[in-house]
Parts: sequence; C-alpha cells; structure tokens
Amino acid sequence: MACAKRNELKYMLQEAASNKALTVSPDNWTDNHRRICYMGATAHFVDENLTYQSIDLFCVEFREAKKTAENIYEVLLNHIIDTEKTMKFPDDFVFFHSCIFVFFSILFVLVSV
Repeated sequence: MACAKRNELKYMLQEAASNKALTVSPDNWTDNHRRICYMGATAHFVDENLTYQSIDLFCVEFREAKKTAENIYEVLLNHIIDTEKTMKFPDDFVFFHSCIFVFFSILFVLVSV
C-alpha cells in the first residue's frame, strides 16, 4: 500500500514539475518547550483537475547553530536529494533541485539588500 501511494505521489510531482507548476517551500519552527528546532519542506502545485495540492516532503530536526541562508540551503538540499532517492525518481529528473535553486536565488538577493 505504501508503495502504491509513493508511486501516486511521484507521478503527481513529476507531472507538476514537467508543467513547470511545482513550488517547494521550506518551513522552520521551534518547539520552545523542548527547545528543538525543526525544518520541513512542502511541495505545492495545482493538478490537472485544477485542485490545489500540498505534499509534505520531510520534517527533520534542524541541528545547525544558526538559521542562516547557507545552513538552511544545505539541510534542505540534502533532504530533498534523500526524498528523490526514496521516491526513486529517474537520475535525470531533478525538479526539486531547480525549485530549490530558484527559491534560494531569490533568498540570497533579499539577504544581500
């Protein structure tokens, strides 16, 4: 059952990426009670039925001392690559990477201003 769901999600993500309709957004938050920082990433797109879709890709403990753009980028990229491997996308299909690079290109411009 998990394999079938993974294949369904993989198809949806590949379809959205091939239509240039995929956005990946990171999210950082802190559990103040336990003093643990987390980082997650979500894929957003509109499917062929014009229905908004949002898929959580991962949620991990953010262990870096500072939440700099560089640290966020590194953690996000490593976990995106792990997600690609887990879902067994073709080697030449790197849509997450392109979404991440666009996001961080904008982020680095904003940080430098």
